[in-house]
Amino acid sequence: MIRLAALMAVAAMLALPRPVFAAEHTYAYQWATSTYVSGIDGYIRVSGTNMVDGNSNFHLSMFNLCSSYYCDEGFVQVGQFQGTVGRGTCPGTTCVRSVTYVHGYWENELPCDLYYIDDTGDEHLDPNVAYYISYVGSGVSSCGSLQAKYAFRSDSYTNPPDGYGYTSSSTGWPEAATELKQEPGDGEPLGQDRFGLNDNNQVQSGYGISVLKSGSWKAWNSANVPGSESIEFAPPYYYGVNAFTSFRTDDQ
Repeated sequence: MIRLAALMAVAAMLALPRPVFAAEHTYAYQWATSTYVSGIDGYIRVSGTNMVDGNSNFHLSMFNLCSSYYCDEGFVQVGQFQGTVGRGTCPGTTCVRSVTYVHGYWENELPCDLYYIDDTGDEHLDPNVAYYISYVGSGVSSCGSLQAKYAFRSDSYTNPPDGYGYTSSSTGWPEAATELKQEPGDGEPLGQDRFGLNDNNQVQSGYGISVLKSGSWKAWNSANVPGSESIEFAPPYYYGVNAFTSFRTDDQ
């Protein structure tokens, strides 16, 4: 899975961050590479579709924290997907698959280049679920060294973690994004995904995207997260709803 975070290279020189594969990856997202936070949360709602080739392609929407400018020192990510995401044998510790339904997932690439992804369920055609990434201290990772430890949660911040991820830093720059991967000519439908909106697709307190900064959760807006911007490599397209606290993505 090509890392959206490394699209710094795209913005700078219209080049993909990793070697170009036959598959096409397109994105719509918001990020703030100059502001580092220790967590991100909010509601994500991926629209389920009838996939053309769910065994090869995927559609996902997620929250992500990158511990370095080019995201090369680890990242932690949580969200929803449909299709096949990851690498290697699927399903497994490095690949998840759900062709018919939208599932929750978390993903972690460690500073030593180890990679893990896990399917957390939430099996629905069109779920609206709260997701959380938060720094919880330090721990010994699979790299065999002490690193920053993050918890992945869903539905409620008080729920037990769905899993843990590790990076090189207790903070990272945030992004919220939709990614569509498909083989050329497949024409995978995307539908409409929502970030930070309630079940009726409206702005409501408690549903928007927030960041954990200086020990407290704060709404993702230009004041709290300087340097925020939205970008699209369409389709999907980015449509702002309420500053940076809520938006939607669409394939038209």
